[in-house]
Amino acid sequence: MIVKCNRKCFDSVKCRHYYPGDQDDINPLDPIAGHFDFPPGTEVYFKQRGTKTTPAISTTRIIPGLVEDEKKKNPVVGETVKTDSEKVTCDICGIYTGTEGQVRAHKYHCAKKQANAG
Repeated sequence: MIVKCNRKCFDSVKCRHYYPGDQDDINPLDPIAGHFDFPPGTEVYFKQRGTKTTPAISTTRIIPGLVEDEKKKNPVVGETVKTDSEKVTCDICGIYTGTEGQVRAHKYHCAKKQANAG
C-alpha cells in the first residue's frame, strides 16, 4: 500500500531512510508501519510500550476513523441531521423554530413570560 511517512525513520529490512513526506509501498503489518499514515480502517502493526512491571506487547490495531463508504452513507457520525421538515415551531409565540426538544424547552420559558406579563 502506497503511504506517506509522518516522521524520520529507518527501515532496516530495506536499508532505507525515510523522511517526512516520503512515499513508499509499505506492508501495514511490518514494524516500520508505525511511522506512516495509513487510511482509516486499516489494520496496522502496533507496539505497546512496557513499564517496570509489564513487558512490551507487539500487536495490531485498526486506524480510527470512517471508511469512505461509511462517510457517504452517514455524513455526520454521532449526530442526527435534522431537515427543515423535521423542525417544529412553537405553538405559543409562533416564532421560535427548532427540534422537538428545543421547542419543548422554549415553550416552558414562553409560557412563563406570558404568565408574568399577563
